[in-house]
Amino acid sequence: MISNQTSLREILNRNKISYEVLSHDSVQTMEDVVRVLKVPLAQTAKTLVVRCKGELVLAVIPGDKRLSKKMLANTLSVGRGQLDMLSREKVEAMTGMPLGGIPPFGIEGRVVIDKDVMRQQQIYCGFGSLTSSLKVSPKDIQRIAGAIISGISC
Repeated sequence: MISNQTSLREILNRNKISYEVLSHDSVQTMEDVVRVLKVPLAQTAKTLVVRCKGELVLAVIPGDKRLSKKMLANTLSVGRGQLDMLSREKVEAMTGMPLGGIPPFGIEGRVVIDKDVMRQQQIYCGFGSLTSSLKVSPKDIQRIAGAIISGISC
């Protein structure tokens, strides 16, 4: 994971992004993240990996919400059946990062950020491992990822 985090830091630094990497005990759930980081669940963001017509899509939603495949499909102008939620094994094989530690940038594919994530000044999100999180402005993530902003959570 060190090489992944080094690459992620390079992207952030190259784009002059203000950020903080937080090291912590291993987390498996959003509840673990809230407990370890001592932040409100609404300030966390989770990145889900979806395949759409052979392309990876990173769907970034608030930690306290669920992905709406219907809304994501509408955003991408495809049918819901064209979206495939990837298994833990596929996510890890395709990204080199564990499910639960996926960052909202730095992975080849499209990025869609839920509009509710954009309401936060700062978010806490995955940073390539289960023992580190990134504190960053969602506006900066939108800019470096070239993300689409849309309502994709419920």
